[in-house]
Amino acid sequence: MPTKAEITSSIAKELRIVTHLTCKLEDRHLDFRFTPAQRSTRELLQYLAVAAEGAVRFLLTGTRDGDELRRKAASNLSLSDFPHVFATQIQTVESLIEPL
Repeated sequence: MPTKAEITSSIAKELRIVTHLTCKLEDRHLDFRFTPAQRSTRELLQYLAVAAEGAVRFLLTGTRDGDELRRKAASNLSLSDFPHVFATQIQTVESLIEPL
């Protein structure tokens, strides 16, 4: 069974990778879709901006309370906002898991 440190480290690593890749993007990349049915780059970033925190909160509470508010807030983010949002998400996940 993974430890708290292993779980938070794994989530933080993934979010740091996403942050690194996001910093390589330009605004012109945000509307790209591989196919019409797939998420655009912007939609994928918006999803990733709330996914880790939402998943941890669901695992801890069994509810999706607040998910809609977080998704709505993410829909207004600019490309330059995402690195800060991912860093904040790391801190939030760590604070949620720490008391366990």
